[in-house]
Amino acid sequence: MEDFKPWMNKKKTKVVYQGISDHLDLTGISSFPSLERISVYDAKRVLLPENHDWSGVSTLEFSWQPQWQKVLEQRTASSIMIYRPNQAALNCFDYELPIDGEGISSFSAAFIKSGEMKQWFLPRFSASWVEISHARNVDLSSAGSFDSIGLLDLRYVTRLSGLAHFTHQGRVRAIRLDNPMIMDPKEFWNIRAEYINFGTDRKENDVWLEEIWEQRPANWEDKYFINSKFMDKKLGRTNWEDTRFLSLAADDKAIAYRFKAAMNK
Repeated sequence: MEDFKPWMNKKKTKVVYQGISDHLDLTGISSFPSLERISVYDAKRVLLPENHDWSGVSTLEFSWQPQWQKVLEQRTASSIMIYRPNQAALNCFDYELPIDGEGISSFSAAFIKSGEMKQWFLPRFSASWVEISHARNVDLSSAGSFDSIGLLDLRYVTRLSGLAHFTHQGRVRAIRLDNPMIMDPKEFWNIRAEYINFGTDRKENDVWLEEIWEQRPANWEDKYFINSKFMDKKLGRTNWEDTRFLSLAADDKAIAYRFKAAMNK
């Protein structure tokens, strides 16, 4: 096992590991006076202490291994990031994530393998901010029911499908799509959310946007902000600064939803 040197101060204890290791021994954290954050997502395998009280930990960042289930079962972390999760990892979250001092809870899943997820989130799952990132293919068409998500944020996703289906399984307040290739464009106007920010520079996306333009709902501008070359031309955006300003404004609006906990119904 590889040793680690946690960052520490008088009030808090943070375990932060950056490097490549086959094994990382964290059994020594049992002697720490308090523990607020564990960030060990670079480690391939982690050895955890037995029967440890994780109640003080508010932030968890790790690569998925089954032994993390006993940590998640204590339901104390308000900010969770999991690298390379599978369906078993998401099955640990059939509850409303606790909020931090600002009233926010966040869940992030990164580097998901194609076909790894089936049901995705469970019926009682609720979080202010959910980020799915760094994936070649994200298919949400098999997603089951969930409770609520404040902001659904998809970044560095190459291909995306099933989003409309997903938004009909639970409440999603806002969605931000950072340039994915939409594989089921005929369902684009059926996405259910209060606000959708879609930024893209892919020619493929502009092609289908033009094809479905006439099918747009009458009130589409109430919830869709679309930033693309086709939309710039269609809406008469002739100045890069104007487009940039609109994009930043949309980002700010989407971010604002993150600070409204999804539980406020």
